[in-house]
Amino acid sequence: MDVRSRAQKPRAPTRVRQGLCAVLLRFGLACGAAQGLAACDSEAQLHADADGSFGTGAPGYSTDGGLDGGASGRADGGLNSGPTIRVRFLHGIPNTGALQVCHDPDGPGPVAAQLLKEQATVLRAEYGTRSATVSLPAITSGALTLQRELRPTSGDAGTLADGGARDAGPPPDPCAEATREATIALPIAEGGFADASLGLLPALAGADAVTLLGSGLALDPSALAARPPAEQSTLQSAFGIGALIQRDQAASSPDTFSLSVFHAIPDVPPADPKLANQSVGALRLCITAGTRDSSVVPKPPQPGFPFRVRSAVGAGFDARLAYDFRVFAQGDFDAQNKDCATTSLMPVAKGTFSKLQPGKAYTLALLGAVAPSALCSADGVSIVRPTCSPGAAELGAKLVLLED
Repeated sequence: MDVRSRAQKPRAPTRVRQGLCAVLLRFGLACGAAQGLAACDSEAQLHADADGSFGTGAPGYSTDGGLDGGASGRADGGLNSGPTIRVRFLHGIPNTGALQVCHDPDGPGPVAAQLLKEQATVLRAEYGTRSATVSLPAITSGALTLQRELRPTSGDAGTLADGGARDAGPPPDPCAEATREATIALPIAEGGFADASLGLLPALAGADAVTLLGSGLALDPSALAARPPAEQSTLQSAFGIGALIQRDQAASSPDTFSLSVFHAIPDVPPADPKLANQSVGALRLCITAGTRDSSVVPKPPQPGFPFRVRSAVGAGFDARLAYDFRVFAQGDFDAQNKDCATTSLMPVAKGTFSKLQPGKAYTLALLGAVAPSALCSADGVSIVRPTCSPGAAELGAKLVLLED
């Protein structure tokens, strides 16, 4: 369990698998062979400090007008008294269980963190779901924290959901350091983590509605500490828990629906084997609308959909049709030099959806893991914390369609 002291208050949450390709091989999944996955992706190495607010952009990728940029938040206040902002949390972190979001207004200072909520509605989500929307005053400084939810287990009010026990005293602090999984310092630094071209914002400000995108994995702190310092930073940045603030897409037409993709599958191997311990592979999407196959999206030589970021696909989809979606690792798909109608690859995940509504915007969330058993198992080589919730049997890669 990742217990942190307030005095130390590290900027980094926990993070992923030491040597993803090596670990996949240990579990009988050869890099580039398992389920037709690519061995690795040629995108640049992630380079941000591991503070829970990192992510990697998609250089040169058109955002199709859906993610239309964002304004920088002010750094001179915490909860501002100006206009409110509608906030949701999308939980794509498979080994933490339910998470709640708190705001710590003064970082390591004496002011206690508080749950973000509107009346009785808490900013909270189970894994693989998106929270209810809460309206909050703009938050431009301090830190957002992701907290494991403590709750009584069935039939025993003295036992907490994470296995601990408590006495009959006051209820536990939902924002306590002992349950903290990640800290996102505000404002998020400009660059790949607050990129206006992708709608990524530096704070909970500058837009009417935003989604806090949670991705990555909780790492075992002791296993991570055994690695060289430079490697620790790389592993944390590439694979650990992070959260980005992104402006919500609005539907652009009352006659069609808009679609975005959020890539949160943490063990997609990159196209370049040399980057196996440094990045998560990008994905490409094939869409069958009715009986018609589209060309792959994004189309090479553009980079695929990057890990952690919600990327716009298009805004002119006909809601009267049923849609089949298939996602592929960029490296394997590009190596075949084929398109959606001719590829023989097994997809990383697939799904079929119908009865969509015109005038709506949807997010296709890519969740779960390519090798969930390897991800969730205690192993002397892995640095992933083996606390998957739900269990490995329910954590295979999948597509979930969410209405924006």
